[in-house]
Amino acid sequence: LFLRLPFYRPIQYANEVKCPALVIACEEDTVVSTEAAARTVERMGTKATLVSLPIGHFAIYLGQWFERSSSAQIAFFTTALQGG
Repeated sequence: LFLRLPFYRPIQYANEVKCPALVIACEEDTVVSTEAAARTVERMGTKATLVSLPIGHFAIYLGQWFERSSSAQIAFFTTALQGG
């Protein structure tokens, strides 16, 4: 599995997603490409929502950025579960 990880490209499967999807991208991320996240969301079409935050990969787990990302997730799930 670990040896296959460098070849894993979620964008290849993005157009197959049938349900609402939330992608949270960190603009200063050095682990995951923000541009790749945006391209993936584009391929998903209108069922996908992109939230972009001006932080690095691990900052999302602490303090105000955790609160902001959690709020975005709650808003997304509330809308998605209400059929909106």
